[in-house]
Amino acid sequence: MKILSLKSSYVLSDIKYPVVSSVRKSDKIPFLTLEIHTNEGIIGVSYIQAFNKQVADATSSIVAFLEKLLIGKNPLAIEERNKEMWERTKLFGHSGIVTFAISLIDIALWDIKGKTYNQPVYRLLGGEENSFDAYASDGLWLTNLDSIMKQSEELVSIGFTSIKMRMGRKNIKEDIEILDALRNHWGNELNIMVDVNQGWNRKQAKEMLDILKKYNVYWVEEPLDTNDLEGYNQLTLSSKTPVCFGENIYGMNNVFTCLAQNTSNYFTPDLQRIGGITGWLKIAPILEYYRVPCAVHLFPEYAVHLMSTYPYSEKVEWMSWSSALFINPLTCENGTIKIPDSPGFGMNLLKN
Repeated sequence: MKILSLKSSYVLSDIKYPVVSSVRKSDKIPFLTLEIHTNEGIIGVSYIQAFNKQVADATSSIVAFLEKLLIGKNPLAIEERNKEMWERTKLFGHSGIVTFAISLIDIALWDIKGKTYNQPVYRLLGGEENSFDAYASDGLWLTNLDSIMKQSEELVSIGFTSIKMRMGRKNIKEDIEILDALRNHWGNELNIMVDVNQGWNRKQAKEMLDILKKYNVYWVEEPLDTNDLEGYNQLTLSSKTPVCFGENIYGMNNVFTCLAQNTSNYFTPDLQRIGGITGWLKIAPILEYYRVPCAVHLFPEYAVHLMSTYPYSEKVEWMSWSSALFINPLTCENGTIKIPDSPGFGMNLLKN
């Protein structure tokens, strides 16, 4: 089998709940999708978040650059293809859009491999058919109390027992008031994750984690700037409120540094920043060595395949944003996601 071509496409998808966080606002989500065509008619598909049209265009240019390297090569020799891509991009630096492009390609190669052997990817990785509890990550952004309570009602009514709310408002008291209302309304029957999107400084984070103890939150995600590893270490060691971190970390070496420095209680790697499925296979032994509970950031279509192979897997993050990309999207029913048993990742891109 040989690679014939790579075709990337920019897609702007509508979402149910507009994003309002400490790092961005958006009522649509930009994606970059990819099709890798082979001479045997098998097509591998994948997607990443693009953030905006400029990032999508820049990432597409790297994909086009790497296409020249990959045409005529065997798509099933995924490790070798990865070595070639990382080697060819050494002078560009291995973060940002370079890693986005390589991750996008890598995921599509794994889709090809599954389709070639007529097996779902989780079986190729040694996993078993499974279902996972999910936590709802749609909604509960930095909006008003009435909106957040209504959204929590909607999510619980369709079976979720775990939901994520955002913090990081300029008025920290408002963050606390909304969490207080959620906890008083639902009691302890509902798991509540908190995501700050890097919105606090060290002083604010320490004070808030102390306050949040009484609310029994499941974790507090990204309370500090991603680069403040010392701050994360201090929070993790001093707080009784669990700290979650990892979505903005690039590559195996940086993941190792974070875990060695004890930066969090939970780790949430992002597939488009760690190098796709092959990148996951490189960091998984490190995560397992440190016995870190892990939940892949977003990408539920891929996360369920990976979590089936990891002994300390956490609840899968359910975000419906990418559903509009696929003919047969992944579904979450009663707060549970079942791994698709179709070849590859079990999905095909919509053509329009």
